[in-house]
Amino acid sequence: MLEYLGFRLFGTLSSWGTIAVGEERPTWRYPTKSAVIGLIAASLGLRRSDEAGQSHLAESLRIAVVVLDQGLYLKDYHTAQVPPHRRRIRYRTRRDELSSSELETILSSRSYLTDGDYLVLVQPTNGTNPDLSDIREALKAPTFVPYLGRKSCPVCLPLTPEIIQAVTLEEAISRFVGKMPQDALKALPAGDWQVFWEPGFQSDLPPVHTIERTDHPISRSRWLFQKRPEVFSIYRREAADVHQQDHLEA
Repeated sequence: MLEYLGFRLFGTLSSWGTIAVGEERPTWRYPTKSAVIGLIAASLGLRRSDEAGQSHLAESLRIAVVVLDQGLYLKDYHTAQVPPHRRRIRYRTRRDELSSSELETILSSRSYLTDGDYLVLVQPTNGTNPDLSDIREALKAPTFVPYLGRKSCPVCLPLTPEIIQAVTLEEAISRFVGKMPQDALKALPAGDWQVFWEPGFQSDLPPVHTIERTDHPISRSRWLFQKRPEVFSIYRREAADVHQQDHLEA
């Protein structure tokens, strides 16, 4: 049996940044690896300036995302006032920024997803490090406030992290979903779920195709990312229904 750590991400608003050019700030339709690793790092208390810690965490975990409900697309015309960049001046709060006598206005179009609902499963790439129990406890009581891609996108339900014993990724998904409340499952849209996972998981999900995503964080402070492969599969909800019934009977 293998260990998986599963947790749920749900929010009124979420935004999973992809490559941004100019004033457009688009969103991917499900969480990026950089967003998941960033959320875990924030919960553990790792700062963005800790390049070694951030890099180790990104290299040590593989992720899988199940899209329970993609939500609806929302676009916002965004204006923000910020002071010009000064090499020796650091603004620690928004109040400090607005106190500057030189403010510039930045215009952008930012995309969001409303009521997106996702299941995330992570697994150490080397089987033992980092300790999933430590991450689970951090997600229950995070050091820094976790958010869904942007600071304006708070988590709206408890993350409910669970360590799951399973042989395959499909079994891990089934076991986690089997513990979800029935009313929560009934509220989800009908139909099977899309699954996106990194190679390395032991999986019997039939792959549809493999894509490349530029979302593996290299440097948080410099906003550098590299490409990684990701497999797209379909999860049949009948498997979750079986585990849900077994959980209720137990």
